[in-house]
Amino acid sequence: MAHNLLEGTVPPGLENLPFLEMYNIGFNRIVSEDGLSFVTSLKNSTRLNFLAIDGNQLEGVIPESIGNLSKVLLKLYMGGNRIYGNIPPSISHLSSLTLLNLSYNSLSGEIPLEIGNLVELQELGLAGNLISGSIPNSLGNLQKLNQIDLSGNRLLGNIPTTFGNFQKLLSMDLSNNRFNGNITREIFNLPSLSTVLNLSNNLLSGPLPEEVSLLEKVVAIDLSGNLLSGNIPSSISKCKSLEKLFLARNVLSGPIPRTLEEVKGLDTLDLSSNQLSGSIPVELQKLQALQSLNLSFNNLEGVVPSGGVFTNLSKVHLEGNPKLCLHLGCVSSQKYGMGEKPSTAGDVYSFGVMLLELFTGKKPTHESFIGDLNLIRWVQSAFPANVMQVLDPEMLQLMSNLYHDDKSISPDIQHDCLITILGVGLSCTVESSDARISIRNALHKLKSARETLFKPAPIENTEYIDLEA
Repeated sequence: MAHNLLEGTVPPGLENLPFLEMYNIGFNRIVSEDGLSFVTSLKNSTRLNFLAIDGNQLEGVIPESIGNLSKVLLKLYMGGNRIYGNIPPSISHLSSLTLLNLSYNSLSGEIPLEIGNLVELQELGLAGNLISGSIPNSLGNLQKLNQIDLSGNRLLGNIPTTFGNFQKLLSMDLSNNRFNGNITREIFNLPSLSTVLNLSNNLLSGPLPEEVSLLEKVVAIDLSGNLLSGNIPSSISKCKSLEKLFLARNVLSGPIPRTLEEVKGLDTLDLSSNQLSGSIPVELQKLQALQSLNLSFNNLEGVVPSGGVFTNLSKVHLEGNPKLCLHLGCVSSQKYGMGEKPSTAGDVYSFGVMLLELFTGKKPTHESFIGDLNLIRWVQSAFPANVMQVLDPEMLQLMSNLYHDDKSISPDIQHDCLITILGVGLSCTVESSDARISIRNALHKLKSARETLFKPAPIENTEYIDLEA
């Protein structure tokens, strides 16, 4: 019954199916009549090994009785609904589970310690919820895991050293949380990791450990948007399978390792918005697979190499390095125009790009930007009439139910403010530096938009999102 656009509620009579082995109503338009109570009805189906209710419009809390489902249940899909409340500890009674996916709901509270009892688990998905607190060390008991996705929550604290137990792990995504402290070395001692290691957009600090070299099989590493400092270790060259490396928006310093030329399959390298210094290694032009190179907004200097990826300037971003000169002239002259202070123009340009990235949810290096199309031109093509088409889907969902101080914010006001904000982003990133808006005027426009947003028509409502929280 999956993927059939079925509407209505879950049909009654589930308690009368003792021999049921699979129940799949995923990706329809099914709504709740009485929360998730129908899940309890399936407790008589003692042979049930597959349950999928994901991708619907089901609303409610996960009942404690979920732990009474079949002891042979292997896969449980509940993601992409409107499920809220805590994850009940009783879920750990489903001792045969190999897959648990609760992603993209509105679950809150902490990850229950008891999940560590699901020792047969191979895939754990809790992404896109409101889960808070620290990760329990007991998760390290899940030694059969090959995929873990906890991204897009409110998790904080250190990444547990017990994650070093995941010796069969293929991919790990802990991005867009509030993890802090150093990246534990145990994270890199995962020789099976082969798909992705994504720790981006957290508060991780300290150096990037030399042990990164142990990730010989991983295809993509994303550590961007943290507080990592120190040099990029030259040992990263031992990551022979690496195709995509994102270290942008940290405080990394020192030179770009020349040893990167040994990573032959590297097609995307983003080291932008750090404090890297020295010259661009000529060895980078030997990377024949390299299709996107972003070294913008660092302290690089000297001559830009002229071979390889550097022959196509649409694939290379070097702006914000005022001491750097291209085989086609000085970067600061090319990007900002003669007579403009590159640092000032660069700051405004960088701010504009950040603003567009924040509201569209797309990085300038997104795979959809090919040829002459880039983030700025993509937003321009939709501005102003079709700005909703370029908005981050998560922000679009937030706007559908936006309140402030018990007062509804009308869609028209939201739309006008969105046009103002994206307009500022585009004004900051026009090609000519002389035509760019000043940072003072940009901030004035954003402040004005904020004040407009906070003057909605009043309605009575007790459930709201406080924008000042």
